[in-house]
Amino acid sequence: MDLYNYYTKPEELPYFDKKLSVPKLLWEHFKYERTLLDVPKYKKVLAKSSEYAYKFANEVINGRFPEGEDAIATDPENSYWYAVDVIKSAFPKGEKAIATDSLYSMVYARDALKEKFPLGEEAIATEADSAYYYALDLLKGRFPKAEKLISKDSKFAILYALYVLKGRFPEGEDVIAQTPEHSYNYAKFALRGRFEKGEDAIENSKYADRYHWHLERNKD
Repeated sequence: MDLYNYYTKPEELPYFDKKLSVPKLLWEHFKYERTLLDVPKYKKVLAKSSEYAYKFANEVINGRFPEGEDAIATDPENSYWYAVDVIKSAFPKGEKAIATDSLYSMVYARDALKEKFPLGEEAIATEADSAYYYALDLLKGRFPKAEKLISKDSKFAILYALYVLKGRFPEGEDVIAQTPEHSYNYAKFALRGRFEKGEDAIENSKYADRYHWHLERNKD
């Protein structure tokens, strides 16, 4: 509960000025009249916070907030959203922070740059899902730096083989072979033939008949 909201002249109450020097409290105080924030003394307060500088730019002025960009640039999430929602393009000042986060590096490349993001590739390569989608959507091909990691994840190993490599993924075959569905799909769509490593898993599953039919169709 904000007691200041119950007074017609809250500015006459003790500590009111102190409250408005804290970005979060300032933002909450004007939640029903955000446009009143667009004055120098309040902008200066908001410019100190990555979160509220971004919110001010996106929700109040609907445009760039130069005074707050240094603060925004300290946080990968706010830097990404500032680039996408406000600038609608690259935000170079925030790229160092973005490049520390796997997810935001990938989506920044996809949604803001619309091309690869070399600075963020080390971070992207630490998460199999981000690495796969980066290879698929941005590189349009192999992402060697991340293949060791992808090869340990059954879901993304099979997706990487089918949709990025469009063929065999030797490094991922051991983990693919642990799952009947993935083994069957790997044999049918990547190898277009037999997948010996995955046959034990396939034989004890509902994919056994489909697999045998697949082999029959692909006999030499």
